[in-house]
Amino acid sequence: MKKIFTVAGIVLIAMVVAVLGVMLGQANAKVAAIQADLNEKSAEVNVVQSELSQTNSQLTLANNVLLDTRNDLDKTNTELSEITINLTSVNAANSNLETRLTQAISDRDEAIRAADNMTGELNAAIAAKEEAISQAEEALASIALYRETFGEVFAGVEPMAIINDSMPVTFNMPIPQTPAPVRGFNLINNPDAVDPTYAELLSFLISDITDSYRYVTDYYMCGNFAETVHNNAEAAGIRAALVLITFDVPPGHAINAFLTTDRGLVYIDCTGTDRPGPSSMDGIVYNLKIYSTYNREFLFETAYYFETDAKRVIDLKIYW
Repeated sequence: MKKIFTVAGIVLIAMVVAVLGVMLGQANAKVAAIQADLNEKSAEVNVVQSELSQTNSQLTLANNVLLDTRNDLDKTNTELSEITINLTSVNAANSNLETRLTQAISDRDEAIRAADNMTGELNAAIAAKEEAISQAEEALASIALYRETFGEVFAGVEPMAIINDSMPVTFNMPIPQTPAPVRGFNLINNPDAVDPTYAELLSFLISDITDSYRYVTDYYMCGNFAETVHNNAEAAGIRAALVLITFDVPPGHAINAFLTTDRGLVYIDCTGTDRPGPSSMDGIVYNLKIYSTYNREFLFETAYYFETDAKRVIDLKIYW
């Protein structure tokens, strides 16, 4: 009995061992399959890990690039902030400059207006000065004439004396027998006439024919001669005056005056003669003053002489 149990035990054990061997083989096969799967999975994991490592490297690189980009962006933001600050400052400065420029333009316009006003005032002052100088020169001229004549001087005034109104009579014309109508003097002044030199005066007198007319009582007398010479001289651009003289013994006389630039005031008597025949009668009167003796001398060669009766001058009136 004991042997049967032992054999049976051994068989059982052998069967168990066999079964266990089979199960162990199956288990080993499964383990091998699992190991193979595990190895395959490990390989895949390795591939994934390799790819992950590469991705991590790329991500790290990307992070670095991003970091650099952020740094650059921060730097750019900082620079942009500085530029914004500078631009704000520039805008403020520009606004200030525009304000100053506007003020400068306003100041310039005001200065121009002030300059225009000053120019107008200066021109007015110059005109007033020139007018004052002109008046002073006229006054000085009048004073000079008074000093020369000691008589009355008039400017732009027609003398009130009455003379005969007639045409002059030449030496070869018959003497009119009927007195001419009377009228006032008609002195024609030239605003552009100027004072002559003494040589220019002589040149005019020698060319003027007034002294060759005949003296005709109550028709063409000294007043006519003086008026004609005055008007002829003014027409020739020479400033002339008419002089009315009152003697201590009537009648009076009329001659001309010229203010020469080199010899001062010169009195000229161009009254013709009642004698027939042509001749120069132009004469100069020296030292003509009130209470002086009337003294005439011929300027040019003539066939006549001037008869003097030593009349004394008691009044002079000069009309320019």
